Amino acid sequence: MPSSFSWLDFSDEQRQKTMDIIALFRENDTVDELGIGVVRDTFSDLLFPGTSTIQTRVKYFLFIPWIYRDLERRKVPSRKINERARQVEIQLIYGLLESGETEGVIGAVAKKDLQRIPSRIYWNGLEKWGIRRFSGGIIQYNRSLDAYYNSLRFQNKNDDGDLIIGGPRPNWHAGLPEPPDDFPNKATLKLTQPQASYLHERLLTAVGESLLTYLVDQQSQIPESGSPWSISSTQNLPEPVRTWMDHGRNFSELIWGAPLLYNLMLSEMTQSDQLLKRYQGRLSEWVGLLRNRWDHFDTWDREKFWGIVEGEYGQVPTFTKGFINDWWRMALASPEDIHQNNKARDLIRNRERLLKRGQARLFSQRARELWGGAAGSSQIDYRWSNGARQIINDIIEGLNT
Repeated sequence: MPSSFSWLDFSDEQRQKTMDIIALFRENDTVDELGIGVVRDTFSDLLFPGTSTIQTRVKYFLFIPWIYRDLERRKVPSRKINERARQVEIQLIYGLLESGETEGVIGAVAKKDLQRIPSRIYWNGLEKWGIRRFSGGIIQYNRSLDAYYNSLRFQNKNDDGDLIIGGPRPNWHAGLPEPPDDFPNKATLKLTQPQASYLHERLLTAVGESLLTYLVDQQSQIPESGSPWSISSTQNLPEPVRTWMDHGRNFSELIWGAPLLYNLMLSEMTQSDQLLKRYQGRLSEWVGLLRNRWDHFDTWDREKFWGIVEGEYGQVPTFTKGFINDWWRMALASPEDIHQNNKARDLIRNRERLLKRGQARLFSQRARELWGGAAGSSQIDYRWSNGARQIINDIIEGLNT
């Protein structure tokens, strides 16, 4: 019997997060195999608020509200809004492709068969950036429209025809630029200068302090880089962004050895010489990384680290916090010997069994047969390479137009 997902009484935000997790499972090298996503996502949200790993280009932060605002102006009823919005979003795919856009077009391959339309991907970010004023999920929004239209009929206007303050709150930010006349039949992923300025203003006003806002403020294109902390312009970060990035970097670098050891153990069990050499080499690279920044780990205030995480997320599950603390202790005791540390290996085994039970690869031959050779082995970069860097560069390019 095929497996399936069914939704109970969850919010759209919870659905979105779950779908993001499902999408990550299609990118084998970024899967959270050891259950540390709560920490990863906390720092991702602090550094790059409103983003996700499946967002492609920043122009969708305008495309989506343009589509829905136009449908509102046409008074499309609640029962039809979902279907009509999907039609326009599919139409947008063809408009982008006909304009010569290729990189970052959501649905470029699937087209009319696209299952996950852009509005679902960007909905939460639109609220975080203050572009969406309706404070609810997309299903709630759709259901609310009939009542919203009805409330507009009773708005009071002055003698000049202007609305008197106190009417229904608009669903979209009042400063949202108007779309081109030929939208969505023709569309481009490049921002005009006014459009980029609008998004920049939204970041400054609604998002505030973040690495995302800071880098856009610099208005310098970001080169290809493996991590946000490798950029020279981040040397002068303001507080609290500097603190967030320092803690996030320490966590990313120190925890990286855990999935590398996990993959090394799988390589040993599958007797793959090629994979054994790969993960032995990457663990050596990890040890060198730690040694180069040893003074940072030696003076790291881990209580403050957990204070940041739990201040944003809430109470971290006891087993998750214990796993991370135990790994730090073992890794910092002797990183060069971690690959042959039986206690570290037991820690990895027990963590995977706790999370996956019968599907744990270290215990199930069938599960190992489905291993692609790289399970969550990438270093955490907090959405930097998947989404954030491109979004920043898109805005900067528009500002400099």
